[in-house]
Amino acid sequence: MANDIIDINVYETTETVAITVQPNLTTINVNSVTGGANLDYTPSPTNGIVSSDSGTDATIPLADSTNAGLISPSEKIKLAGIATGAEVNVNADWNSTSGDSQILNKPTIPTQISLNGQSGTVNATNTFGIIAYEFTGAGNLILPTAAGNKALFKVKNRHTANITVQFTAGQNADNTTTIILTPFQALEFISNNTNYNIF
Repeated sequence: MANDIIDINVYETTETVAITVQPNLTTINVNSVTGGANLDYTPSPTNGIVSSDSGTDATIPLADSTNAGLISPSEKIKLAGIATGAEVNVNADWNSTSGDSQILNKPTIPTQISLNGQSGTVNATNTFGIIAYEFTGAGNLILPTAAGNKALFKVKNRHTANITVQFTAGQNADNTTTIILTPFQALEFISNNTNYNIF
């Protein structure tokens, strides 16, 4: 009968080995096995180094567009600065009524109304927007009271005679109720305001 041989590998840690002796057991080999390596890790802004006390050190590089790796401090700061739920910029659409492209709190764009060829007595309408009156004949423009919508009135005298512009009392800075515009003069006045300009 063949002789039996037992190989026992003993590591650095304390171990208890149980041996059952058989009739043909002739040899017991006890082998000393060196334990695993002790590892350490050293970080830096550009890489990480895994050092071994019994083998070759390993360097872990930063990640790039192709390979996985460590994240750099600047990339970490950049990621930390992104708000939760942030989205990629989208093109705003003035006419959009919902979704990411909607513009919130849009200002109201005033309407511009041009009333040319005016003459005679004209009662101005207090509509929000820019209202331009051009007189080509003798006339009298009556501006609305201060209450109501805010409007910018532009009055031009294209006639060879004077025209008059009437205010409600107390509507302008010097409480003048009637202004004379000589030929080719113009006036600007904002309702709900107390100032006017003649040029």
